[in-house]
Formats: sequence, structure tokens, C-alpha cells
Amino acid sequence: MNLEASKQPGKLATYTAAFIILAIAILGNFYPELFVAQSGSFQLFGNLGILLAIGLVRKWKHIRAILSVWTFVIMVGLLMGLMVSKSIATSYLALLLTLAIVFYLTTFSSSVKMYLSES
Repeated sequence: MNLEASKQPGKLATYTAAFIILAIAILGNFYPELFVAQSGSFQLFGNLGILLAIGLVRKWKHIRAILSVWTFVIMVGLLMGLMVSKSIATSYLALLLTLAIVFYLTTFSSSVKMYLSES
């Protein structure tokens, strides 16, 4: 096993963001009532989340910028939904927290930026 490859700065943060995106996409597909009532349909990433997680792991060129914009738009939409409904569910707060982590990692983390810019 190559010890140098496992100690690359930003690798753990990148894989954490990919895991969070993959978990949100899978949970949204298998448990559609997790974030909304039974009558609602709610998907943040859908099957696109799986593709975005693969892009992070495979270090696609513009994946960092795409994820930053996408998670920001989703977070703004969720916050607007919270303001309109005026009821806060625990699952909504957990979702906002995980999206905030992904947004921070893909936007402001210099180690993730360095890891994704390596060839």
C-alpha cells in the first residue's frame, strides 16, 4: 500500500464531502418521506448526486465549482422553505448542517482545492 497516497492533504475532506452527497442522494431515493410529508416529493440531488460524488472522487475539472453553486442553491431553497412553513424538523436541520459542511469543503477549504487540482 502506498503510504504517501493516503496522506495527501485534502483527501479525507474530499471523500467526506463525496460520502455526504452520496448519502443524501441515496436517502432521498429510498426514503422519500424523510424530509417531507407522505404526499410530497423531495429530492435534492437525485441520481445527479451519485454522479457528483463520483466526480469528486475522480477529481473532475470543474466539480468543485459545480458543487459549490449547487449546494448553495439548495441551502437557500431549504432556508426559504423553512421561513415559509415556520416549522423546523430535525431532519431539515440535519440536512442543512450536512449541506453546509459540503459547501464549506467545496468552496473554502484550501486542502480540498489542492487535492482536486492535483493530477
